[in-house]
Amino acid sequence: MRLHHLEITAFGPFADTVEIDFDELGADGLFLLHGQTGAGKTSILDAVAFALYGTVPGARSEGRRLLSDHARVGAVPTVRLEATIAGRRLAIERSPEFERPKKRGTGTIKQQAKANLTWLDGSGENLSRAQEIGDVVKSLLGMSAEQFFQVVLLPQGDFARFLRANSEERGRLLERLFDTTRFGDVEQWFRDRRGAGTKLLAEQQKKVEVLAAKVAASAGIEAGADADPVEWAGRLLAEAAESRDDAAAALARVRAVDEVNRRRLDETVALADRLRRRRDALNILAELEQTQTQRVAVTAERDAAHRAVSVAVVDREAARLAREADAAVARAETAAAPLRNDDEGRELLQAVGPMSSAADRDIIRPRCEEWSSEAARLDVLLDRRRRLTELENEREKFAGRRRALTDERRQVIDERAALPERSTAAADAVAEAERAAAMLLGLSTARDRAADALDAATELASRRNELERLEARVLQLHSEYNHARDAHLDVRQRRIDGMAAELAARLTDGEPCMVCGSTEHPEPARPAPDTATKADEERAHAAEQRAATALSEAREAVTELSGIVAVLRQRCGDAELAELTTAHAEAVRAHNEAATVAGRLDHLLAT
Repeated sequence: MRLHHLEITAFGPFADTVEIDFDELGADGLFLLHGQTGAGKTSILDAVAFALYGTVPGARSEGRRLLSDHARVGAVPTVRLEATIAGRRLAIERSPEFERPKKRGTGTIKQQAKANLTWLDGSGENLSRAQEIGDVVKSLLGMSAEQFFQVVLLPQGDFARFLRANSEERGRLLERLFDTTRFGDVEQWFRDRRGAGTKLLAEQQKKVEVLAAKVAASAGIEAGADADPVEWAGRLLAEAAESRDDAAAALARVRAVDEVNRRRLDETVALADRLRRRRDALNILAELEQTQTQRVAVTAERDAAHRAVSVAVVDREAARLAREADAAVARAETAAAPLRNDDEGRELLQAVGPMSSAADRDIIRPRCEEWSSEAARLDVLLDRRRRLTELENEREKFAGRRRALTDERRQVIDERAALPERSTAAADAVAEAERAAAMLLGLSTARDRAADALDAATELASRRNELERLEARVLQLHSEYNHARDAHLDVRQRRIDGMAAELAARLTDGEPCMVCGSTEHPEPARPAPDTATKADEERAHAAEQRAATALSEAREAVTELSGIVAVLRQRCGDAELAELTTAHAEAVRAHNEAATVAGRLDHLLAT
């Protein structure tokens, strides 16, 4: 596993976003996490572990609070890790479960944990379920979270202690690392439970003593006066029962007195009500005596109104009869209007005359009977005419039905003759549809394999070109590194050759020589024209290091890309792109044809 980049936001002690570029730190192949206590070294390892497995090592995972206490309100704790595991480059982003403030109102609400896995090498389906991401990480690393914490994330200081320890100390350390201390935890749990039980018993005993003292104080008994608390408690109970009986007798007497008083109160209230009603009646009688003259006048006016009622009734009846007479005249005119359009009707109207009389009935009745007989005869004829029309319509309908049945009979005869051929064709179609349905799963798998191979071949073409460019770049960087190394060695050799002149430049008259110890320097060495200095050597060394770093990065890129190319070649079978394109098109065509044929199976079986 190789870590590339880590981004931490509102996680552990980190209030804001912190980014770590492991590629830059590990350019020389090794890097060290160091700092003062509390600087966050362990939190960085916790962030890596949380990104991979969704939990942190040790007892810190039991708190389930990974949100930074220093983060701003509303900040979302997030860890994003880019890494290469088993040759696959991926990015994992996780957010733990945490409490956030409610958007409306006060209080907090629980925000569920989230996780996302993105394949950065371009192959594979991205995941968003924590369980699936954990399974993928476990399969790529080959370790569970507990194994990863115990083997890879060895606790701080334990590794050096393990190397220096003897056999017995190593055994104890390994037992602690691999969590065999739970038996000691069980023993400690029992010891804690025993201590807690003893403490609880003492507290309960103390409560009993305090309660007994309170009872004694309430009863007026000096605490400790009696040797047996049960004896004085019984005596107190007897005294309380006697007091209760006395109180019950007093209560009965008071209730009897209260009942007598209540009866007297009811009688007094009833008497007061009768006196009030008598006073109201006397007041009303006085008012009536004062209004006697007005009541006599109102009574006379009422009697006159009653006498006028009969006259008003007769007048309304006369008006009603006049309206009925007018309505009868209007109805007569309405009834006579149709008769004026007929000869017999006009004769009848002339015979009756403009004024009605009792003899008009004898004139009108025979005519009405004659006309009723004629109307009945005409109704019979009309019914016969309607029936005749209906029979003619039914005859036409039956004739059409007969022709339709004849055509249908001819069609049934033709279909019956063609039925064996159609049955054979239908059976063949059903068999073909069933074969297509049976082949559909295999054709779908073949289509998917062809699509995957085509995608791999398409990507392989671009990856090969990229690999060739990287390999050419490696050759160029290797040549540049050789030149830089030779230049560094040359500068170092020239500096070694001119080291005497470099030492001579530091000599001072009267000061001893660092080589021979003499205070006289008659002939100090002189630097040659091509002598190199320490600065020259440091620049050459830095150039060599830069060339080595660039070469190492290029080689890593070639190695990583070679693995990707090998996987792509395996997926496409190292076949040509045109061949795979043709095979994919043929697989899609075969699948679509089989799907079309299989889709008709239900319809064929239904018909």
